[in-house]
Amino acid sequence: MPNIKLPKEFAEQWLAALRSGEYIQGDGYLAQSQRDEEAKVIPNAPFCYCCLGVGAKICKIEENLLEQREYTSDVWEDVPEPIRGETFVSHILSSLNDGLAKDGYEKAISDGFIFRKEVIHHLIPNEVDKYYRVRFSFEQIADFIQDNIEYTDV
Repeated sequence: MPNIKLPKEFAEQWLAALRSGEYIQGDGYLAQSQRDEEAKVIPNAPFCYCCLGVGAKICKIEENLLEQREYTSDVWEDVPEPIRGETFVSHILSSLNDGLAKDGYEKAISDGFIFRKEVIHHLIPNEVDKYYRVRFSFEQIADFIQDNIEYTDV
């Protein structure tokens, strides 16, 4: 049973954007400036995005509203539920982007989410280390969304 309900037009644009190679993947924030080894902003460098930040960009939300904001922030009015705000879907997607731990994977499976076989073996490589995290690429996140989506009219 699909667990991510999204308007078809938005979902198709979001999946295409995640797969396009146009966006640089970052973590921790919806968008952030690229920084050097000393954590100084690199002038004129493109922003880095988490997968939810790419969704927000599809909805024409400007980088300055996304920069250094977490997925629980208040910039989501124009972004379709369930990816906006503090929902389990936004949490699982941000975890795929930033690093999914074994307990998050087990919770997602128990809630009916589907993971492709080629990524499952990466998720639990070390039974001893419960803090081990696996970070998914934008392409893998797009596959996950596609495998778990149900399109809505609105």
